[in-house]
Amino acid sequence: MENRCSLFAYKPAPVQVTFLGYPNTMGGDFIQYLLTDKWVVPPELAEHYSEKIIYLPHQFLCSPMDISQKHFSRAYFDLPEEGFIFACFNRHYKITPELFDIWMRILQQVEGSVLLLSFTVEEAMENLRQSAKNRGVKPERLIFAQKIPHPEYLARFSLANLALDTLIYNGGSTTVCALYAGLPVLTKPGSTNASRMGASICASAGIEEMICHSLEEYEQKAVFMGTHPEELLPLREKLKLRNSPLFNLPDFVASLEVALEEIWNR
Repeated sequence: MENRCSLFAYKPAPVQVTFLGYPNTMGGDFIQYLLTDKWVVPPELAEHYSEKIIYLPHQFLCSPMDISQKHFSRAYFDLPEEGFIFACFNRHYKITPELFDIWMRILQQVEGSVLLLSFTVEEAMENLRQSAKNRGVKPERLIFAQKIPHPEYLARFSLANLALDTLIYNGGSTTVCALYAGLPVLTKPGSTNASRMGASICASAGIEEMICHSLEEYEQKAVFMGTHPEELLPLREKLKLRNSPLFNLPDFVASLEVALEEIWNR
């Protein structure tokens, strides 16, 4: 295994805590605590964790970033000047056939829309193009964004209209990047840690209305927003203020310190 988690079985520290490194329970009695939030691990799921849960008040991560201040046009990145752009820069292994079915139905219902995905190896991109064609969607409606420096990568998010989260394994840092750039993200939580990160991040950004409770709602909301893009403008303006807990690093650090002190006092 390409990690050193087994070292913790030797208990090198009197108190051992898991946090961001692994999105699940460690399943071992040598890790006593897990730092998280009630979106990622709601109380009804906590009993399935070997760790004692310490809840942070808002969310399980915080990440202000350096975004490029350059003004980019869609043409600069070879994106269509007109039409609705759905985006998902999550890793491609997170895209399941069921989710891809939903995405293709969304594209079919939103005329002139495209789906912006991250660039990857040619074989994977060709497989996705062929999968789109098999579902009645023109392959050219899938656009693959080249890798660029991170500040520009963040700025490119703002050129899309709506980000679509993956389901089995949500976007983590990718979702934070989208929201920091002012791009709303549509997510649907599942029953696992990795499938509930998107809900936590959206809630801490103040856009709980983007958290769906069923696959039908996920698809319907995406189609509605794709055909009524003006509905997204208030959300984009709210995100651009960046005054939510998701981007308040001093408050997050203070909450983390309180949690660590609580653990030590126990």
